[in-house]
Amino acid sequence: LGDPDAHSDVSLAVSLDVRFTDLRALLADLPAEGFDLAFHDAFAPRKVPELWGREVFAAYRHALKPGGALLTYSRHPDVLAHLEAHDVAAEV
Repeated sequence: LGDPDAHSDVSLAVSLDVRFTDLRALLADLPAEGFDLAFHDAFAPRKVPELWGREVFAAYRHALKPGGALLTYSRHPDVLAHLEAHDVAAEV
């Protein structure tokens, strides 16, 4: 992983905002380009497809800063297509 004796002068300021609410209402109120990272932890696409639709990922794209990323666990082909269609960098 690297030199264990190496040191870095980089200082990071981290802010974590965790919200437990209806995702669709939350996404509608997020500021444009206000976030570096989002974690999408909805139930499976087959169980709640309304939380995995095109409009959800368009809202994430709106809320993420340039170079921002979305983390999720789903590798469903429709989800991956939505991410690609909205140019959302994702880690699955």
